[in-house]
Amino acid sequence: MLEALNSLGVNYKLLIAQLVNFVLLFIVLYIFLYKPVLKMLNERSSKVDKSLNDADKIEKRLVEVEKEIDQKLAEADKKSNLLITEAKQQGKLIESDMSVEAQKKADQIVEKAKSEIASQQQKMLSETKSEIAGLVSETIRLIAQDKTIKLDSKMIDGTISKIKVDNGNVK
Repeated sequence: MLEALNSLGVNYKLLIAQLVNFVLLFIVLYIFLYKPVLKMLNERSSKVDKSLNDADKIEKRLVEVEKEIDQKLAEADKKSNLLITEAKQQGKLIESDMSVEAQKKADQIVEKAKSEIASQQQKMLSETKSEIAGLVSETIRLIAQDKTIKLDSKMIDGTISKIKVDNGNVK
């Protein structure tokens, strides 16, 4: 076979040397170039995969957080509506209590005014009665002096006692 290669013009020593050089070059390139590049590509691939997984996790968490926020907002809305309803009810109770209290005070003021009016009326009636009695007595005395009729004091007192006053009306 060596003769066949020589007849073709191929130097087998040179061929073996080139084959050894190629294998050495292949081993050197494999160790110093192919492995580091392959390692770098694998690392990038794993980083991309990790980033995609993290993005999926973040997206899922975001959806969960949005649901929680919506739920908490709904709860807060319910609570605020409940508080508003309670405040309105308390306001109505306070308003009705204040209305009842104001009505009581108004009734007390009216009653006090009525009693004061009745008291003043009685006082004025008493004063008027005594003034009328004095005027009647004075008038009777003047008439008795004009006509020179002497009336006795018992008769004047009897006439005065017959005069009655009823609510400002003389009878």
